[in-house]
Amino acid sequence: MLAYRILLVCTGNTCRSPMAGAILRDLLAQRAGERAGEFVVETAGIDAEPNGQAHADAIAVMREQGLDLSGHVTRRLDPEMVAQADLILTMSRAHKQAVLSMHPRAAEKTFTLLEYAHNDLENDIKDPFGKGREVYRTTAAELRRALAAVVEKLLSDPFSS
Repeated sequence: MLAYRILLVCTGNTCRSPMAGAILRDLLAQRAGERAGEFVVETAGIDAEPNGQAHADAIAVMREQGLDLSGHVTRRLDPEMVAQADLILTMSRAHKQAVLSMHPRAAEKTFTLLEYAHNDLENDIKDPFGKGREVYRTTAAELRRALAAVVEKLLSDPFSS
């Protein structure tokens, strides 16, 4: 069986999308059981410097949750990643527009995370970069809430939005 590919997108692929990827993998492992292998979670950044690492605060906050981001390697979003993904979740409306500019036919599978999770068309996951560890903790909690809703949707029917 082919895996269902989920692509999480932010700006630099150092904070939000790697944190979201770690949290989503963790939630799928906890809730999907044997079905967890049906999902592949990848991350990328619209403006990422390739082969960088996650921000130190992102690594530290994920470690507090028992998740390891120390081996994360940043990737710049490219059209092939967009084409291969079954579901693309962006951290902001601007990221969504960047994905659609790159690959207009991806519209039916591209959503902001909050849009897909909560039908929230107005808000974005704000960038914690440079704002201190407490803001990273707040961002991680917001990601976890939204991604829990995503997992519930995926496990009920991964092919509906």
